[in-house]
Amino acid sequence: MAQGKEQKLPIELIHHIVSLVDGRSNLAACSLVCRDWSEVCRPYIFDNYTIFLKGDNIVSRLLFLHFTAPHLSEYIAHVDLTWNTSAGFLPDWIPKCFRRFKNLRSLYLDEGITSLSSIPLPLALGITSLLSAPRIKELSILEWAIAEDSSELVAMLASCCKTLERLMLQGTYVCDTPTNSVGSGLITAPPSIVLMEALRSLELFQACHPTLDTCLRCPKLESLEIRTPTGIWQLPTWVPDGLQELSIYSTARRFVPNLGKVIHPALLAIRVSGYYPYSMFTSWIQECINLLPFPDRLRRFKIHIGQLGIWSEVPYPQPSDYGVLLRILQQLLAHGSLERIDLKIVITMEAHTRPAWEAGDQVREASKLLVGLAPLLEAKVLHAVFIFQRWRDMDLEVLWSWSEPYFKAPRKDSDTPLCQ
Repeated sequence: MAQGKEQKLPIELIHHIVSLVDGRSNLAACSLVCRDWSEVCRPYIFDNYTIFLKGDNIVSRLLFLHFTAPHLSEYIAHVDLTWNTSAGFLPDWIPKCFRRFKNLRSLYLDEGITSLSSIPLPLALGITSLLSAPRIKELSILEWAIAEDSSELVAMLASCCKTLERLMLQGTYVCDTPTNSVGSGLITAPPSIVLMEALRSLELFQACHPTLDTCLRCPKLESLEIRTPTGIWQLPTWVPDGLQELSIYSTARRFVPNLGKVIHPALLAIRVSGYYPYSMFTSWIQECINLLPFPDRLRRFKIHIGQLGIWSEVPYPQPSDYGVLLRILQQLLAHGSLERIDLKIVITMEAHTRPAWEAGDQVREASKLLVGLAPLLEAKVLHAVFIFQRWRDMDLEVLWSWSEPYFKAPRKDSDTPLCQ
């Protein structure tokens, strides 16, 4: 080899070296070696890259991508978009900029965007471009105003129905006047039913609309999370019988949702909360189990009871409350298929309270649970967690917590477990 001739590392070796580098700052340093190293490093530097667009910074953040470095658009994986009416003028090049996000995987439409027809045309056209990204897998829509015929929502979902794997609708509501997105040319006329072929996970958080029961088909849906709205709510008829996981979030005063007659999930998770007696929590849980079409197919049951304290007296559960819960769980176990029960009790005291608790409370409360649910613990089917916390300076402060069979002392004392 001639002396002084530059030697280059094989490109395969560069790929291997870069794959071992940790951290964006180190990757950025490697990218400065030469052009080859820069090209190899670029996908690692921008992998999983999220761009946050919030009203008045939309233009400033997109200017660089659109005019200076359009080649970086292919590395944008996530877009979190919020709009406010005071943001001002939006340029016409925004849709073209968004069309370059070919590798977009998730889109989060936050509060402030109530419908496509309620926002500036460049932004509305840009959102339709993002929905049509060929690799989009996750879509979250918050506080969306849906017309009575749901044409806009259906058309939006139709744009990504072949690739979307996870969908979240939160706080959607029926608007008083119909949206005009179809008439204005923002979206094409929607189909009557959208077949969500790839959808595996769906979250409906207080998402209530009369046409949601008829406009979707999700034959491969595996996981459904529900935050129950006010009033009577029924499981949509298009939820398939092959659903594997069902999670329900509610307060003890809301109606238990009608779970239909076909689903047989392997996992059921119930999270119920409020300023209520424990008898209301256990009644709600019991009714939910009663409405489960095939309780004999359940293999795992997760219960989260969130008790909120508004007075100085701490609302601890009583032995009788554990007795009721024991009977409910034993009835469920009698079907023979249940393998694991996870119980989590969280007591959260409001900031204005002065909770009257003592260092020995956790031992007493642990004893209540150990005695009250002893048959389930002895059978090694129950796993329990108890957390006592309070709001303080806008943060949650854990006063004490324990999980069976290990018990954690309060922060002000030793970290040595009280019992093992």
